[in-house]
Amino acid sequence: MLRSVSFDLWETLLTDTPELSRRQERLRLERMERVLVQRGFAQTAERIEEAYRHLWHRCLELYWSRDEDIACRVQIEHFLEALEIDPAMIDEASLAALEDVYASAAIEVLPSVVAGAHDVLAELRERGFRIGLISNTGRTPGYALREILDRLGLASSIDAMVFSNEHGACKPRRCAERWTSITTR
Repeated sequence: MLRSVSFDLWETLLTDTPELSRRQERLRLERMERVLVQRGFAQTAERIEEAYRHLWHRCLELYWSRDEDIACRVQIEHFLEALEIDPAMIDEASLAALEDVYASAAIEVLPSVVAGAHDVLAELRERGFRIGLISNTGRTPGYALREILDRLGLASSIDAMVFSNEHGACKPRRCAERWTSITTR
């Protein structure tokens, strides 16, 4: 008997239009530049944008193409390396500030809920199903995605959430195994 249903996040429950994605990117870049300048690391907006693009390709090359994921902090370290700044020379507060502005852009420029998502989740809950979410994260880590889901009124309908940056593996790898162990408890 079927007891649970799991969902992917992007293009299933949430979606980002190209305009929303551009707004999130602009917010990330502007705030990362502000953090760097405030800490004495004057960088041009052009160099920061170049490092941001390099970061995406670096993560794709080292991790995502192998169905592996990494913590947001490691992404920030790769970003700094692309700017030729040694992450070991940056104090914890500055690293945390960079991580925060990097991770929180999608919280401030919220994605859209896919039409019908609220209704489907409500119907499944009404029928007694447990609801799970398995999602790759990219630039927005699991803790930020949980807040987004909460703000959009979806989190209360989901019993278990597994995010690739917290688990270390991208779908379709071991996340499915983790979800199976969560739902059979």
